[in-house]
Amino acid sequence: MKDNKISLVVATHNSVEMLKRSLRENLRTGFASIILVDGESTDQTKEEVACFQQNYPGVIEFYQIPRRGLANARNFGTSRSKTTFIIHAGPDNIIPSGTISEMLKELDRYDLISCQTRRVEKAGYLGAAHDIYKKRYAPGSQTVAGTPYIGKRELFQEFPFNEKMLNSDDTELGQRLMDAGKTIFRVGAVCQEIGFDKFSDIVERWMRWGRGDGLFYNSQKYRWSLNRKFRSLLHPFKAEWLDSFRNLTLAEFIYISPFLLLTVVLRYLGWARFVIFGK
Repeated sequence: MKDNKISLVVATHNSVEMLKRSLRENLRTGFASIILVDGESTDQTKEEVACFQQNYPGVIEFYQIPRRGLANARNFGTSRSKTTFIIHAGPDNIIPSGTISEMLKELDRYDLISCQTRRVEKAGYLGAAHDIYKKRYAPGSQTVAGTPYIGKRELFQEFPFNEKMLNSDDTELGQRLMDAGKTIFRVGAVCQEIGFDKFSDIVERWMRWGRGDGLFYNSQKYRWSLNRKFRSLLHPFKAEWLDSFRNLTLAEFIYISPFLLLTVVLRYLGWARFVIFGK
């Protein structure tokens, strides 16, 4: 497939091994351009990307910019895109052409489209539990879309990522889109996710998500009612535990309940570390 309508924007930092794996696969999809925005990586990202650029001339754009957060990197990538549509993804995402086709179909009815994700690494309890965990994201209309997601370039220009939300928090973006009458949808088609298969990776990711929860809470708390603050405080528990209970089979839920407990604790620790201690 060669799709001259779509740019793939990937923000990356010190994730060269994941990036090499995902680039090999995503280059086969035939994007008009793959825009890599690197936040001053100290690994071999620049050198490895140069090798890909030699083999795929004119496809990969590589930019190294000061590290100012994921939102800043994604906005930079949007500003460099010249295509009708943009997919924002991470260096851990492999997006098959069939999944992209399903996402594109829904752009006739919705403004921002995400997809299901499944793990490539499934060995051991962490890998298996993490893969089952991904099933908790049910297809259909959403209030929040997680990456990878696709939208028209004009959408990302009109609603740039909030650079005060250093983790480019999808909850905050979703709220702004919904407030403006925009619609979000998740298709049932699947993209693959690589990496994040070690315990330290799990701790880093969910603590970071908790920090994003804390950033969002701090940015909104002065305009929220007490009830809305309470709902925000419950969000990590709802997102990790309750949504899993609703969308998984009972056997799956029981099997991954230790994993879910860990993710809930990590998100609240990340939230508390930022909101209470400012870190």
